[in-house]
Amino acid sequence: MLRMSKRTSIHAKNDGMQIKSEGLLHRDDSLEDQSEMPANATLLWDVSNRLQRLGWKRILLMLVVFRCINALLVQTWFVPDEYWQAVEVAHKMVFKYGYLTWEWDAGIRGYLHPLLFAILFKILQLLHLDFPLLLIHSPHILQGVFSAVGDLHIYLFARNLTSPSIALLILISHLSNWFVLFTATRTLANTMEMILTSVALSCYPTTSACQQQHRAVYLVIVGLACIIRPTAGIVWLPLVLWHLAVESHKLKFIFTYLAPICFCSLLLSLAVDRLFYGKWIIVQLNFLKFNLLHDMADFYGAHPWHWYITQGFPVLLGPQLVLFVISVVYHGKQLKHWLCLIFWTITVYSILGHKEFRFLMSLLPIAALFNGLAMLKMLRTKLSTALLSLLLTTSIIMALYTGLVHQRGAIHVMEYLRWVAASGGTASVMFLMPCHSTPYYSYIHTNITMRFLECPPDLHRKAEYVDVADVFYRNPKEWLDKEFNLTNKPPTHLVMYDRLANQSIEEFLQFWEFKKCHDVFHSHFPDGRVGTHVLVFCRNEVVS
Repeated sequence: MLRMSKRTSIHAKNDGMQIKSEGLLHRDDSLEDQSEMPANATLLWDVSNRLQRLGWKRILLMLVVFRCINALLVQTWFVPDEYWQAVEVAHKMVFKYGYLTWEWDAGIRGYLHPLLFAILFKILQLLHLDFPLLLIHSPHILQGVFSAVGDLHIYLFARNLTSPSIALLILISHLSNWFVLFTATRTLANTMEMILTSVALSCYPTTSACQQQHRAVYLVIVGLACIIRPTAGIVWLPLVLWHLAVESHKLKFIFTYLAPICFCSLLLSLAVDRLFYGKWIIVQLNFLKFNLLHDMADFYGAHPWHWYITQGFPVLLGPQLVLFVISVVYHGKQLKHWLCLIFWTITVYSILGHKEFRFLMSLLPIAALFNGLAMLKMLRTKLSTALLSLLLTTSIIMALYTGLVHQRGAIHVMEYLRWVAASGGTASVMFLMPCHSTPYYSYIHTNITMRFLECPPDLHRKAEYVDVADVFYRNPKEWLDKEFNLTNKPPTHLVMYDRLANQSIEEFLQFWEFKKCHDVFHSHFPDGRVGTHVLVFCRNEVVS
């Protein structure tokens, strides 16, 4: 039986687990009596003890190695923000050429997140190591190191709440989650939001054995998370209120910790953005106006209110959804605060029309708490242990497929374009694809002429607004004929999905003597304007 308390202190000793005060675990759920447990549970107890003796520095080192391997196994496309709101911005900040999307003109993005990668690029530039391959892979390695720090703090968070053995299961649950493996090394602001949430949870004083002085630490980290991604406040608002409710000196907490830290966080954001925007701007306010008051994000697609319940959250958990359901059934009452937090977050996000899987990433450390407890229960019998092994194996297989195969063409085609750009001449590229379908200058690192079909939202609310990408796909050949002529010739290279080349523009390609010069697999599941392959067509310089 499980019992929740506001403070937990669990100590591992050589002769078994001993629980001090009112911990999350009752004696029946500890691993003290190893004679009644299956061999794999005894092994778990031994491994957790050895992990304890290693110390946090060695654990972190192992997690860093794990995430570096993870980074090498992620070679596919997910969402544009991974590049266009991070490394593309950093590339322009350091090397002074590139492309900034409309968000930076509208002032709804902050520079603190891309600054992390700009510092990395600047170091490589100063060391004369700014080779394309290093510029491509080093941000993912750096992001992997950040994620390893988050992984460590998930373990510490779980150990504060439970025991070292269960904390190990919770960590294993998080490390084997397919979506975490898929996104942990991607340069997304949502990934940093998840990492900072994990670190803050480990210092959260109302649910851990942290000292009182650590209350300022978690608030500072939450402040950083809100600077990078204002939506972090959705998760942390109820947690801070929960802390305030149990705080004995409420006014002291507000005026000594909460208010000063909020002010300093805003000041840091203002200073960084003033430096790079060249003017005073509150990007968090602009972000909230754009997404909440004007609901402009619907321009990029809207979903029904129940999407996060029926698709979003279940997909994030993947096969581990089974573990989450088991834990809710058996431990829902004891974990009701965390269950309410998940429900609150999903409800708030469900109000908004535009929905994406990555928006719920900050819930994954909390979901790991549920899944790890379910894993402990499944270690009781050989049959359930076999089912658990199947669930974890399936999750890893999903991560390998999505990381190495699914939507890889958008990344691999840039290798060819990088070779074209580096080979000299006057190469130019036009991406006839849905906007932001590939990385851009950060993956080529040569200042050649490139264009793509732009798709900014209607910031001026015009009645009949249609973006360039939609105009193009209505009649591709007509758009191309208007755009290019004998005085304004097409670029030397056209990049497109096979679906477009096979359906719409064969006559245009033949007239300008384009020939297919590169073909790379993209996806087994083409959808809409996306095809199974990415094609590159090259133009002869002389047209008869």
